[in-house]
Amino acid sequence: MILIDAWENTNQLKVRASGHANSAPKGQDLVCCAVSVLTQSLALNTKTDIRDYDGDMDITMDNDWHNKTLFNAYLASMRVLANQYPDYISLREA
Repeated sequence: MILIDAWENTNQLKVRASGHANSAPKGQDLVCCAVSVLTQSLALNTKTDIRDYDGDMDITMDNDWHNKTLFNAYLASMRVLANQYPDYISLREA
């Protein structure tokens, strides 16, 4: 299962994505692909501190207008995926 943890405070926005969906064989897992693409896009388009641990990612960014807009769009997409694939994605927001 993919675990997405997202939280914010007045100064920072954070996302941690870990695990694997295992909804299909490696290289054919569209759920994993969707989460990976969206998470990498968030990291590449924000001013971030990124830590990649063999596919698991921790993203920390300043809580500014630009980053907050992308963070909210990311969370909206993750909510849709988590609702469509509850056996493969867990989203926790704080």
